[in-house]
Amino acid sequence: MICRRTFRGLEAEIRPTGRGRFGTAAFLFVWLVFWLAGEAFASAILVAGGWALITGEPLSPGQPVPELSAAIAVGGFLLVWLTFWTFGGIVAIREFEWLVAGRVGLVATADGLLVEKGRRPFMRSRFHARSDLLALHGVPIGGALAAITKTGVIELARFDSHERRSEVAAELCAELSLPFERPPTTVLPEGWCEVAIAEGGTALVQDPDVRTRLARIAGCLCLVASAGAASLWFETREHPGLVVPATIVSLVAGGMAWGTARLSWTRAEWRIREGRAALHRRVRRNARKVFECSELRMLERSDSDGDTHYELIGVAPDHAADGSVGKRGTTRRIVSVLHDPITPRMLGRWLAAKTGMPFFDLDSEQGDALGRRI
Repeated sequence: MICRRTFRGLEAEIRPTGRGRFGTAAFLFVWLVFWLAGEAFASAILVAGGWALITGEPLSPGQPVPELSAAIAVGGFLLVWLTFWTFGGIVAIREFEWLVAGRVGLVATADGLLVEKGRRPFMRSRFHARSDLLALHGVPIGGALAAITKTGVIELARFDSHERRSEVAAELCAELSLPFERPPTTVLPEGWCEVAIAEGGTALVQDPDVRTRLARIAGCLCLVASAGAASLWFETREHPGLVVPATIVSLVAGGMAWGTARLSWTRAEWRIREGRAALHRRVRRNARKVFECSELRMLERSDSDGDTHYELIGVAPDHAADGSVGKRGTTRRIVSVLHDPITPRMLGRWLAAKTGMPFFDLDSEQGDALGRRI
């Protein structure tokens, strides 16, 4: 790691260190070989099957032409599987690249922060204006340094030790005049937004654009599954043995249709008013109140795998003082994040600033005691 002042500004260069990374890189290399073989095999089957359906020719000499229903069912499964398989391979390739020849350059100037990842000619760069930067944040798990911006949290670089991260963070914060690990109270984390509602006032909701994209993906998968189910039911007239797979595919299509409708027509919204936040379930134009809270608490819990979850919960009125918190109906989870407390903390501080509700943060002595007791 090199940290120096150049004509561009204060530069910090982060590279992976330690011999242990080569063992991980070797494992990823072997995995990527099998990943490439699986990618080629599935792609070849999809292309050959599609060509056979278009031309009416068998996949290989001496074999029958595949039936439409079976081809759609197998092709739909392979298409979904190949999508997730490709995504996993891309993640592994990026990790392999980082372990073998990774590089992150951070250049702090009076105008903002320039982040450069990779090496030329494949280097990717992104500039964050100083007016958009709010704070720097150290992620507890993974040794990463993140920037809190007006649009969300962005990972800048990963470090092999907290000491090196602290050194770079201190110099960057001094150069950019930013606080460290102190997100502001008036900014929402990424994935959340404040919207106006028809009944008047505003509500806190998860980003509608994200739900719209998920609904479109679920809708496309629903169409593929529905087409496969229809083809299978059509073939059951001549092949009664296809009733069971046709039923299974129909149930899958029904579940995808339900998920598409839920993402498109329903949402949870936290309505904001003085001293209160009320959770409503909206179905199209109708909304029903299901919970109301007058206090916010941040919790920390560990699951069976040892992973740490940070949660923001709302506490119902008249239950915080009498010690009944934890009973059914007295609390409601607002958000839960694995490893990183920044999202629930920013969300809790924003809600507290908007409503005036007390917020017991794990950063405070009282909040830490409450969060670990519940």
